[in-house]
Amino acid sequence: MPLVLHGGDDYIRLILFFAMWLPLGDCYSVDSANLFSLPKPYKREGHLLLLAEGFCSWLFGTDKHSEEDDDQNKRKLDSVENGETEVTATATAVASSTGASVDMFKLHPTVYTSMASVGLVVQIGMVYMTSVFYKTGVEWQEEYSSVFYSLQMDYYRTLLGDAILLLPVFLLRFLSAFVLWWEFWGYVFILSPIYTPYLRTLGSIGFVLMHAGFGGSLRLGHFSWVGSCACILALPPWFWD
Repeated sequence: MPLVLHGGDDYIRLILFFAMWLPLGDCYSVDSANLFSLPKPYKREGHLLLLAEGFCSWLFGTDKHSEEDDDQNKRKLDSVENGETEVTATATAVASSTGASVDMFKLHPTVYTSMASVGLVVQIGMVYMTSVFYKTGVEWQEEYSSVFYSLQMDYYRTLLGDAILLLPVFLLRFLSAFVLWWEFWGYVFILSPIYTPYLRTLGSIGFVLMHAGFGGSLRLGHFSWVGSCACILALPPWFWD
């Protein structure tokens, strides 16, 4: 059996390559576990290291900070929430209260822009835009029968695919046209410079649902899962916050 079976293997390698240069572990991950909360839209790194240091400090009694210092640090955190001080002051205060270095409290805004993030968005678009330009046959452009023909492969078709084949012809044609239409305009929504939070959310969720339809009606291995996870990465801060 070959090690590379289909495009899903290539796609996951490309997504993981860009993911290496992105702070994906800052939210909804084990690394983002907090001992205390920093004000939005900031978060910090080194949580697991801080947890270990705090545990050792409690276990061996090496905590040399007084309650007065903790109260002072809390006031600084509250002042940042009110916009009265700089975030760097908060990082210094937290570092002094825990005995950790300031470097481990490198703060990130919720909007992250880099060459890796641009490359990831471009990579997602390449999958769909090149697919649109490749679909030039009559089954896509005139007859809109591509969904019908793709579900004729018994080996790949699932029970949901069997049910879809029972739909009226006009609905099958609509699905074919909609897939072609969405692969183009869905990516346009992700890149839209206006109403960006809403249109990008719509585009990302639309692609996730499209992959769910692909994976539910055809046995495509992990391609649908990889495509869905890649599109989730394009969700804007407005969605997560």
